[in-house]
Amino acid sequence: MHHPQASLSAREREVAALAVADVPSREIGGQLLLSTRTVDNHLQRVYTKLGITSRQDLANVIAPPPRPGPRPGRLGTFRPGDRRVELVEECPAFRVVTDSDVA
Repeated sequence: MHHPQASLSAREREVAALAVADVPSREIGGQLLLSTRTVDNHLQRVYTKLGITSRQDLANVIAPPPRPGPRPGRLGTFRPGDRRVELVEECPAFRVVTDSDVA
């Protein structure tokens, strides 16, 4: 199966990941040493390549980077909408955990 991010450049993936984490374009530019306009141009190319039109759409296509959380095997705060990937110890496989798994 073709991964939607496969056609993005490394810089576009970097900008998109920060955008999904709700970092404003100006701050993305500061972190990556780019102008705000360049960041917005990268985002526009990402939107075009992925067939989307907004950061909201982007968040539905690209999962945000994992947030620091509790150590594996421990329970922690899990807010609705949070996503994290856990290693399933019985079988060396990964699974995505969503708020419906917690309810």
